[in-house]
Amino acid sequence: MNNNKYILDMKSRKDSNDATFKPKNDIAKVLNQNGYESVPYFFSKNKFQKLLEFERLAYKINRINDGIFVYQYPIDSHFIGIHILDKLLQRKVKIIGIIHDVQSLRCSNGNREFINNELSILKKFDGLIVHSVPMMNWLKSNGIISPMVVLGPFDYLNCQPMLDVFSYEKSIVYAGNLLKANFLTNLNIRTKIFVLGPHPSNRYPKNVVYLGEYPSKNITNHLRGSFGLVWDSGSFDKGRSTYEEYNKYNCPYKLSMYLSSGLPIIVWKESALASFVRKNNIGLVLSSLTEIDKSLSSISENQYMSMVNNAQIIGNKIRNGEFIMVALKNILRKV
Repeated sequence: MNNNKYILDMKSRKDSNDATFKPKNDIAKVLNQNGYESVPYFFSKNKFQKLLEFERLAYKINRINDGIFVYQYPIDSHFIGIHILDKLLQRKVKIIGIIHDVQSLRCSNGNREFINNELSILKKFDGLIVHSVPMMNWLKSNGIISPMVVLGPFDYLNCQPMLDVFSYEKSIVYAGNLLKANFLTNLNIRTKIFVLGPHPSNRYPKNVVYLGEYPSKNITNHLRGSFGLVWDSGSFDKGRSTYEEYNKYNCPYKLSMYLSSGLPIIVWKESALASFVRKNNIGLVLSSLTEIDKSLSSISENQYMSMVNNAQIIGNKIRNGEFIMVALKNILRKV
């Protein structure tokens, strides 16, 4: 196979405390280390600047003649995304799509025109790397016939040391956009919950301790607790909204953040990675957060430390970029 290998490297010209670009930046860094050349695309909200970035990207793509192009989907502009893919189709490259989000599952509300527009884009790829088996099955059932492989957890490059866990404290931590964690204001449990991130509520119960907001590059330095909570929901109970439905297909990036720090996790039992958590014994799978007190009390010190050990094993793979490289190797065998 041709040695020309490229990765669409999504960047921002401004620093931010959120992790919007970190998943894509980390994939680009891992692929750079494995011989892929970055083709940068800078995000901009300004329409004129966005057009300039498109022209720069198009110029770079016009200089590519063959090989493999890894495209991180989606980019911020539907229009630009279509035109870049069409240019790539003219350059005799194998186009591999790494899916970060399927917007049809995330925010379409069943709008068939919206869904068909996205599917028409995804059909342009020679192969796709998807989050989970349910995501793959949904795409197949909606007409995607290109080869697909499952990524599983995203890699999370983390230069901070793993957490030193010497004992079981029976507490949890939630890190992320707290606008998506309204359940914290109404959750009536005794377990202490440490929270980090923007947009905190001013009416948390006494067991919820706000630790502040930190940049994604060092947020793992500030994690505390026995388990990392992965629960993108407005509710503490079973799935009732778009957030919960998306978790049936999606692999949240915060899961990788916790595991890269050696922290076991708590996930919803119907989430896409519940089976991954069970198989690797790296945390708890719950149907409702009202189960937390009972579930944490039922775990022995030895059981918990076994989860920590397993989380560190998976976490080291995540830190080293192993999941994306295995997925790429598998998809390139199929295209």
